[in-house]
Amino acid sequence: MKESKSFQLKFENIPLLNLRRDFQVFKTIVGELLEEGDHERVLHSTRYHRDAIDLEADFNHWMRLSIMGLESYIKGAVALSPREHGQSEAVRAALKNPVKASAQGNVCKAFYNYLPSLINENYSLLERNNSLYDRNLTFYSEVRHPLFHGYDAAKIQPAGLKTFCDHLEAMYQWIDSWYTLDS
Repeated sequence: MKESKSFQLKFENIPLLNLRRDFQVFKTIVGELLEEGDHERVLHSTRYHRDAIDLEADFNHWMRLSIMGLESYIKGAVALSPREHGQSEAVRAALKNPVKASAQGNVCKAFYNYLPSLINENYSLLERNNSLYDRNLTFYSEVRHPLFHGYDAAKIQPAGLKTFCDHLEAMYQWIDSWYTLDS
């Protein structure tokens, strides 16, 4: 358990199942938007939508939450994977600060290549799925970094949200190829 004495807060690991569930809820909302022609009616029918004025703010929040969920999920998968064999000091250090430990200076490379390769070199996204790796570099450059560095997505369309969700789903499927949530 981590603790902040300055802010009097204690932290525990997020259950990985919760991270997947949160993404699936967002993906379901996007799916409903695409199936229905009346986007406003669909938005008002979901418990996650407060009011039409907040539509873009809500989706920006969900997109950021989904990306943070994926990044947390991969750290959890790496943390739990080696337990059968014991967790090395390198893995523990990398989980604390993947970018620093990888010496790559790049969030995308640290999370999706360096971390999984500590478990097995073949788990790296670059090794497993080169085209998804390239797509993820583009995703980080064009979507993740702006969302995490002072920008909001504007004039959001359901098709764009679907592309966003499809990419994250492909990333979860890649993780599923080397880590099973049930394990």
